[in-house]
Amino acid sequence: MHALDSIVFFDGYCILCNRFADIILKYDKSGGLHLSTIQGKSFKSVISHWNAALPDSIVYKEGEKLYFKSRAVGRVSLKLQFPWNIGSFILLIPKFVADPVYDFIAARRERLFGRRMDCRIPKAEELKRFLD
Repeated sequence: MHALDSIVFFDGYCILCNRFADIILKYDKSGGLHLSTIQGKSFKSVISHWNAALPDSIVYKEGEKLYFKSRAVGRVSLKLQFPWNIGSFILLIPKFVADPVYDFIAARRERLFGRRMDCRIPKAEELKRFLD
């Protein structure tokens, strides 16, 4: 699989989503996961390619497949080192159960964790992992 075939798209203003990005940067020792915000150009080109609506979730592009919500979190967790790879257990839970739990947290994420005033700007050492 080409290096840019594994891309995690996240809300650059969401503090919870940015924490997830930090976990990816720290625990993806292979460096195979790349990141981009859903506000970026890369995401807009991916979404237009699939003719999909702008989601209110983490989106994971693996090869030619897109994963949303709980499936995205689970698939990304498979690529992380312990203890974060335990999050892949969510893939064992049926989507019709896991996605509503994801939606419940997503609907309250700003109230619980806050919102950044500006979109995330990668640090110098993170630039090679960010698309835009």
